[in-house]
Amino acid sequence: MKTTKVISLAACMVLVCSATACGGAPPMTQQQESGKYNITVACQQEEGEIEVLEKLAEEYEKMHTDVNIIIKDFGGGNLDDYMTNNGRVKTLADIVWVPDDLFAPWAEKGGFFLDLREFYESSEETAYSNYYESMLHAASYTGEYKPLSESTDEKYGLYYAPRDYNKIGIAYNTQLFQQFGIEVPTDFSHEAWNMETFIDFLQDVAEKIQAKGEAYALTYRAISFFLQWEPVYTTVFKEMGGDSIIKEDGTLNLDSENNKKLMRRLYDELFSNETIIGTEMDFKKGYTLMATCVRPVAYTAYMQRKGTVDFLPFPAKAIGAGCSGYAITKEKANATQTVNGVSKTNKELCWDFIKYIITEEGQQVAGSFGTSVPILKSLEENGAWTKAMGEDKNHAAWLAGEELRLTTYNRYATDIRTALRANVGAIFSDLQSKTSGAESKFLDTLTLQTNEFNKKVGKN
Repeated sequence: MKTTKVISLAACMVLVCSATACGGAPPMTQQQESGKYNITVACQQEEGEIEVLEKLAEEYEKMHTDVNIIIKDFGGGNLDDYMTNNGRVKTLADIVWVPDDLFAPWAEKGGFFLDLREFYESSEETAYSNYYESMLHAASYTGEYKPLSESTDEKYGLYYAPRDYNKIGIAYNTQLFQQFGIEVPTDFSHEAWNMETFIDFLQDVAEKIQAKGEAYALTYRAISFFLQWEPVYTTVFKEMGGDSIIKEDGTLNLDSENNKKLMRRLYDELFSNETIIGTEMDFKKGYTLMATCVRPVAYTAYMQRKGTVDFLPFPAKAIGAGCSGYAITKEKANATQTVNGVSKTNKELCWDFIKYIITEEGQQVAGSFGTSVPILKSLEENGAWTKAMGEDKNHAAWLAGEELRLTTYNRYATDIRTALRANVGAIFSDLQSKTSGAESKFLDTLTLQTNEFNKKVGKN
């Protein structure tokens, strides 16, 4: 593992201040290697991203001995923090890891990322048909990509290359299941495993925790539900017969009578019970028994819990999916590097590394970590990911159900989407609290957040 080549943004800032009196970009010579093509990649620190990139870079460099890949992290922040701190002052990495829910404003109005369609279409290895179509749609800031043969309009572009296919699932702590005498479900047919039966299951888990005594009831929780996240609430609302959360005129519709009834049921039967609702952090620490999550989170928990983690499919017929991947920044895309008399552009060099990541060899390397389900459909059933964290794990849980394409936000301009996520997130966060989710308080939150968002779209 090439840990010596990973440099945090905090460390970069020390170099900047000492070498340039905080007046310019950090010198890259400390990490660059002369006589090689140098590519910089930036990503988040969490959920094993650094480790996966290190291994991908290591294996790629074995085959391309004239390439040096330099990995930097976001410095503890997310993509928005990184782009805010680096985009305007032109210190972006050549390649930036992006999640599907945060990239759009930077791709559209910021114009920071290249449209990758011409690269995809340059080789049969990266033919669109090799990949889950929904994930390609997710890489367009409008939520819909089109091949160049259909449209050259930039709004249909691909602004990052998806690396993984992450449907939501449920990770559970096998040790705590055994400790509390919880029987692991085995029948995952829709008749036996749906939101109705899942609510009963969570209530039963809470009862088993409470039966151990007050100390256990104060310490342990059944699940981190994470309803405020789009793949989760979209899946739950569809499964439970909720209305669309957006009206035809673009206003928020969570306050419809049907949706309020659905949310009251979730509160009454789940969220009002303090023994049921825990946090993702406490799941990783071993105090919450389950977590609704994507596979990278399950991987982190697996590593922290020394392997005592397995998986259940999310209890729905149609299940939301998201992804993350790699964007090429425009900043230095057309700059050239020359090694042994051969000149290449940065975008050529970047795409060749990304192409490695999203084709079979790189997909197997990333899959072997267990952090993701491959973006390649050909590796669905027998890729290395099905053995990571143990062949005995229920890996099929991450591909259960029909695919539910997420389109809630795509009708809005990218800056409005940020507001919608904030307002909807606040509503569902309050709903999952025993105190703020109580009807008398929650209705105030629902009205406030609905009105606040509707003002942003000019409807109130």
